[in-house]
Amino acid sequence: MTAPQFQNRNNYSLITAFVYKEHSNIVVKKAMEAGASIGSLTQARGTIKRTKIGFFPRPNISPSRDILQFIVNNESVEKVFKTIVSTAQLEYSGAGAAFIADIDNLWFIGDAIVEKQTNSNFSKDINTELTSELELISCISQRGKADDIVEAAISQGSSGPVVTYGYGRGVRDKLGLLRIAINPEKEIVFVVVTKYELDSIFEAMITAGKLDRPAMGFIYHIPIKQGLINITSFESGQYWAATREQMIKAIDELKGNQLWRQASTSTNAFHIRNRSFLENLVNIRAIVRRGLGDQYILSVMEAGASGATVSFGNLIGGEKVTSILGKNIADEREIIDIIIPENKVSSVVESLKKVTIEVESKNAFFYSLPVPKAFTYLGS
Repeated sequence: MTAPQFQNRNNYSLITAFVYKEHSNIVVKKAMEAGASIGSLTQARGTIKRTKIGFFPRPNISPSRDILQFIVNNESVEKVFKTIVSTAQLEYSGAGAAFIADIDNLWFIGDAIVEKQTNSNFSKDINTELTSELELISCISQRGKADDIVEAAISQGSSGPVVTYGYGRGVRDKLGLLRIAINPEKEIVFVVVTKYELDSIFEAMITAGKLDRPAMGFIYHIPIKQGLINITSFESGQYWAATREQMIKAIDELKGNQLWRQASTSTNAFHIRNRSFLENLVNIRAIVRRGLGDQYILSVMEAGASGATVSFGNLIGGEKVTSILGKNIADEREIIDIIIPENKVSSVVESLKKVTIEVESKNAFFYSLPVPKAFTYLGS
């Protein structure tokens, strides 16, 4: 029997959307009809700060959100993106966010990725201007630290971060009996920022998460080609005609750019320290069948990766999974994020391919994204 062959493509993009849970089904349906090939859905929570009552703080609101990620051929990106924005009504304040990142390489087996053809003349208008020069910050922290990290990001002007959950493999596995002191469960914080706010918010999240201490976590950012960010970070008050986010957007338009945001944070409480950052890394993300994650992670660690972070979700697209009663059920997936130097990409990808073939995993795919800068504790 001939072993299945992997295919490699470099003409795809990743569209990510943070939407309210009640919008997910229709957004997925419309995005797939518009030309998205495959993707994943992860459950998450948003964050909205509440105003104090007198001197007494109130707990933050954590609305349920879904993180939708679609693999899309570059010819279909505009159509799929506009479909997501209009379907989820992301033009409105507080509705959510959608943004596009360039995928460097996409690997898949068999027909896991269906190359859909679309009408490139699609011209549905979006009633707002898209923002370029954005960055997605991803912060993997110890369980229980996400709220502090979220507070720090918002204090520096970010839109409301989105939080999901997972577990880490790597440092903890190498500590022998000492590993019992480190909780494998992680909280993963995502926040979209402009490049002008990046350094101050990055520093604030490092400090709040104590990421400069051993085994406390990892933070990195990925460039975003363009996006529409309408996530509320503060509870609306009855005394104001506009939200904070709407006022910031109005100032952007008056100034003609977002450079003023950098100036406004130059005297922030989180002094930007002279840290040693990791630079020019690669994020390999593998979407594999649930239950196989450990097998994949052990393989990539043998190939040179220092560890991985795993979150859980459901496959969007691909073959339908049916129960014994003949009903469609959710195709559960493990989403494995591996951050490595560029010189280890080839060996790690080959290890992922090898495991996929060994376990005959259907619809497994993985892709790479650039990571300009990252930070974690590197020792004294």
